[in-house]
Amino acid sequence: MRHKMLNITYDWDTEQARINYSSHFKAYDPLEMMDSLQDVMSLLEEKYEEARKQFRLRCLASHYNKNRSKENK
Repeated sequence: MRHKMLNITYDWDTEQARINYSSHFKAYDPLEMMDSLQDVMSLLEEKYEEARKQFRLRCLASHYNKNRSKENK
């Protein structure tokens, strides 16, 4: 069964994240909560690592392009 368990927002002004749990999630027993939160954290870590890799690639490409343009002058 699939349902919404969390709502996560981020405030750029205060640089703080806020997590709100759905009423359905609040009804979980403690073991279900821990298990499902671990699954969510693992997925977020994967997404973070992928975004980090993409950022590094963009930085490397930008650095490479700057050096090439200097060489061509």
